[in-house]
Amino acid sequence: MEGKTVKYRISRDEWKLFFARLAPKARYLWYLFALTAVFYALYTLLSMALAGTTAAGAVYLLFVVYILLFIYIARGALPRGRLERYERRLQDQYGTANLHYEITFGADRFQYGCRERSKQKMEIPYGSVEKLTTDGRLVVLHLGRRGAGVSIVCPADAFQGGAQGMIDLFRSKNPSCKVVQR
Repeated sequence: MEGKTVKYRISRDEWKLFFARLAPKARYLWYLFALTAVFYALYTLLSMALAGTTAAGAVYLLFVVYILLFIYIARGALPRGRLERYERRLQDQYGTANLHYEITFGADRFQYGCRERSKQKMEIPYGSVEKLTTDGRLVVLHLGRRGAGVSIVCPADAFQGGAQGMIDLFRSKNPSCKVVQR
């Protein structure tokens, strides 16, 4: 595939699949854990301070606020909420939510970008791909450390040989790359 350029688009269903099964979710779990810890601390302090008083309504109000925040953050972690935020961001930046992506493969690096932002293409050495995640329909290249890196999403049918062809290419260029199949 050296010297070859692959052009593709990702449908809304494929983005939803990515956010549901293949996108990193650790950040949202930490938010929920932190919110629960803060709620427990506040609830403990208030219940001790208000023990024996008629301020039970304040504790009940605190419980209601906690439940609303929990629901708000949990809904944001769901695939539909993440997809809608992503689409709004693309629409605001590029005027469309359906970008034209392309990957050009070289000898020791590949170039990734989209037509809508043609001057901002990334040149990525094969060695910086730490993990490939696939479910048969999508192939996700994870660059950099978990949570702070970049994920490049590609439909498997855009590549010759599908997901396995993509895995074989990256494993031949970077043998230390992990492959996760879901």
